Parts: sequence; structure tokens; C-alpha cells
Amino acid sequence: MFKEFIRVVAEVLGVRAETISLETAYGEIEEWDSIAHIRLVMESAKRYGVEIPLNEVAEIRTLWDFWWRSSGKPAMKAVAVDLDNTLWEGVVSEDGANGIRAKKDFIAELKALKERGILLVALSKNDIADARAGLKAIEGIGEEDFVALGVDWSRKSDNLKRIANELNLGLEAFVFVDD
Repeated sequence: MFKEFIRVVAEVLGVRAETISLETAYGEIEEWDSIAHIRLVMESAKRYGVEIPLNEVAEIRTLWDFWWRSSGKPAMKAVAVDLDNTLWEGVVSEDGANGIRAKKDFIAELKALKERGILLVALSKNDIADARAGLKAIEGIGEEDFVALGVDWSRKSDNLKRIANELNLGLEAFVFVDD
């Protein structure tokens, strides 16, 4: 499915499919200018039968954003992310806060999503004190970046449901990232 989408985008932009990926961002390649942006929106509607609302067109920053909206999926409003071996390498309760290593590229992506208005939620089967120590120890992101923490020994799915209810969001608005 991704390959077909990349092929369509390459055709619209007039570039080789090997030169782009879902991570390709607006402005990274010369061919993706404002006119091409509109052509991609129109082509998505034509090929996939999905109308991208005008207020969302300006929010599209990457080909992933285009694919997500073209696939008819609801707009992502929140990312729920696990901590151990996901936000950082290691297990904070076993390795200690000094023994974990931040996944810097992943953290940068999360921060970019936050800047675009996507809510960040932490979910982890952990002691809250250990999780907070881990968030304090790694660079680039901290507890203040998350709108909610679902950190305890309950099932992550139960914590996600609780947080979704607290934020008045449906579960379809979340993307969950775990190792």
C-alpha cells in the first residue's frame, strides 16, 4: 500500500520513487512546492476518493501526513508512547535513570508532532518514581511535554482508555507506539 502511494506521489511530483519516502517533508525536494501540494491533494481525492478538509491541507507537512489522510483514517490527535525500550534504550527500573539512553531521533519526531499540536501521552508499566527519574535523566523531552502519564502496573490499554476519556478523545484519535 505504501509503495503504491509513493509511486503515485512520484508521478505527481515528477520525481523517481526511490528519491522519496513517507518521511519526505514539504520543501525537502524542489518539486514539492505549493502548486504540487495542491496537485497532491487533488490527486488523493481522485485516486482514493478521500476529500482532505481544507483546514487540514496546511497541516500536511510530510508524505506520511498525506498517506494518513488519503487512507481515510481519522486525524491523529495524540501519540501514546511507551517509555522503556521505546522512548529510551533500557529499562529504567533495572538499569536506573543513569543507565538508560534517549532515542534522540524518536524524541525529535515526538517534539515536532507536539509543535504541530499533537498531544503526547506516556504509557508504561512502571513505578511512577522510576518513570519520572527516567524522564528527568534523558535529554530532549521531559514530563512537562506530556499531557498525561499512564504509569503504573495496570494494562496500558486500560490507562489509554482512561486518559482518552479524561481528554475527551476517542481511541481512534490515538497512535500508540511501543517496542
